[in-house]
Amino acid sequence: MLTYRSKLDLCIIITSIFFIMEVVLMFVHANEAVISFNKHLSCLILLWAYVVAGVSGKGFFHPFTLYLVAFTTFIFSRLIMDVMGLYSFDDTYFFSNEVKHKMILVVSFATISFTWGALFSFRRNLKNNITSHFQETSLSLVLRKYGLYLIGITIVPFLILKIKTLIDVATQGYVYAMYLEGGLQSSEGWFDKLLGISDNIFYTGVFLYLATYPKGKIYRWVIIIFLIASIIELGSGRRGPTICNMFVLLVYLGCRGLKLSIKKLCLLSLALVAFLYLSFAFALTRNDSIADIGSVDTESLSFVVENVFWQQGATLCCAIGETIYMEKKLEDKELYIFSPVHDLLFGSVFSDILGIRRYNPSVQDKNTLEKSWRLGGKIMYNMDPDGYYEGYGTGSSMVAESYCCGGVFGVMFWPFLFMFMFTYFWDKYKYNPVIFFLLLSGLSQYFFSPRDPMFRFMTSIFYAFIFISLIRLLMKYVPKRSTI
Repeated sequence: MLTYRSKLDLCIIITSIFFIMEVVLMFVHANEAVISFNKHLSCLILLWAYVVAGVSGKGFFHPFTLYLVAFTTFIFSRLIMDVMGLYSFDDTYFFSNEVKHKMILVVSFATISFTWGALFSFRRNLKNNITSHFQETSLSLVLRKYGLYLIGITIVPFLILKIKTLIDVATQGYVYAMYLEGGLQSSEGWFDKLLGISDNIFYTGVFLYLATYPKGKIYRWVIIIFLIASIIELGSGRRGPTICNMFVLLVYLGCRGLKLSIKKLCLLSLALVAFLYLSFAFALTRNDSIADIGSVDTESLSFVVENVFWQQGATLCCAIGETIYMEKKLEDKELYIFSPVHDLLFGSVFSDILGIRRYNPSVQDKNTLEKSWRLGGKIMYNMDPDGYYEGYGTGSSMVAESYCCGGVFGVMFWPFLFMFMFTYFWDKYKYNPVIFFLLLSGLSQYFFSPRDPMFRFMTSIFYAFIFISLIRLLMKYVPKRSTI
């Protein structure tokens, strides 16, 4: 009988065999047969990653397992549909065989790389003395109280912002509504500024409260409020953040002891079907208002599933494929992976306070194009300059940014570092209320990284760190009172 350490070692060896196979394919001339073989091998590698998640014993609600689901949804869905004969790359993107071959290679290397990262973090944590349960302290009680304060202060501005966005989506379409919402953050009026940042502060309060492992009626109400807020995000056209918020909730409940059973699996399946139909309906408001859509015929479940996953999987072609295709046109592309840090320094409220703000990343204009390091904006401008200025974009991807910062070798390194770092700290510190709060704050961006900048989660953690530091100062200088 193999020990747990031996199982992890065996998984590392088998993953290394897949890596060697992909390295060999790097030097094979790209033709239809090779591309077809690589597509199937890439899907097999993804399947193996799910096996690794099962062997690790972390459960379905662990960040690594649900990250695989996010990665499958945002990147692999079109590749899987291509292998199943439901979709072909050539239907929408006429890449050369060399580009298609490299596109599949980098996705495979990224999958192998972050699987390695998870395995080595699991193995490393075997040597650590990890706390197995949460212990209530005076610090956790104070953090819980301040979390509720933040929720109470921002819930009204948050709802005003989201209801306003819903109305704008219904009347003007998603792109126009997101442009207006981004403009609030750079507005001169204090009320508009509060509206623009209220969602960030609201979620900070929720995560601060949940990080203390509360119980009782207030805890259940906070979970319900978080769920409603996530559904509102879907109503405003943001399917990706809604999916990621659901993953955050599932991971958190997993930390609280939630296990997957037949009953829960059926409930999750029903929720998924409802979500797919809602996503299909709201996708129609992406460019048009509700009034312009007209009546929509009732579609079969298979059509809705194919349509939604085809749209969610656009990152494979729009971000990764286009990055490989136009890599010679992308200037200073090694810097794009650090775009979240650059945005924090020169395009955020933080930089506004310091007086060094250079651009507003929520507004797509010439100034943002020239001064930001955002890969999605660069790709969109090279594809369609008019479309860029109208507010459209391809989005970014941790895979595309890794390729920009090191080519194929970058894809072998950065996803490994990304996954090792997050899963290591998660497993080791999930019962530490301060560090758990920081991790929860970055968890949604962690799940969204397949179609967003890789290190966006670090900026979320930075803002959370500022909040927690302010709270520690208040604890030091404000007299103690009763806690909730």
